[in-house]
Amino acid sequence: MNFIPAPLEGKVAIVTGGSRGIGAVIAETLARHGCTHIAITYNSNKAQAEVTEKKIASINSKIKTFTLKTDVCDAECGRYTVEESLKGLGVDHIDIMVSCAALAVFSTFQTADAMTKEHWDTMMTADAWTPFALARESAKVMPEGGRIILISAAASRGANGDPWIAYSASKAAMESVCRNLAAIYGITKTDVTVNSISVGAIHSEVLQHAFDT
Repeated sequence: MNFIPAPLEGKVAIVTGGSRGIGAVIAETLARHGCTHIAITYNSNKAQAEVTEKKIASINSKIKTFTLKTDVCDAECGRYTVEESLKGLGVDHIDIMVSCAALAVFSTFQTADAMTKEHWDTMMTADAWTPFALARESAKVMPEGGRIILISAAASRGANGDPWIAYSASKAAMESVCRNLAAIYGITKTDVTVNSISVGAIHSEVLQHAFDT
């Protein structure tokens, strides 16, 4: 059997939340499979983003990387991320967009009885609106064969109880966004696919922090 050593050769990618955990592994995997331009975002830990950059360089020193500080709670995050990534990478298109960054600080989650509208809205902005905006802005500069991937969570389909209701609802909303964009772009875009990946518990820094707190 013949294998293509670099099926993503020459591709340009954005991975939000690419500084650590699942996002970092995705960015490194894209590098191993041939992407030549990779933008990753981080929220607070620039040093960790630089670690991911070094790992990508160790895979292929010719890969152009760009790191960007963003906040998924900012309603302009999607537009800002795509615009700045294009500039930072020196390109005019995006082939692959992976929305992995999310608001998942478990210690801040509120119970159903204590839920405030502000907390609910913040969670929906971070985990539903921002992935939508990232997908929409990326699609504007995405050529034939583009791929949009939204990272979801098993919590979106479970009855998780307190204090998971806002997080679970936001991830469920994100999956609905994904299905609807897939239907829209299946008609209006040439060979651009939109998929979500629902992951379970992964032993990552974020999950460990949840256990610790």
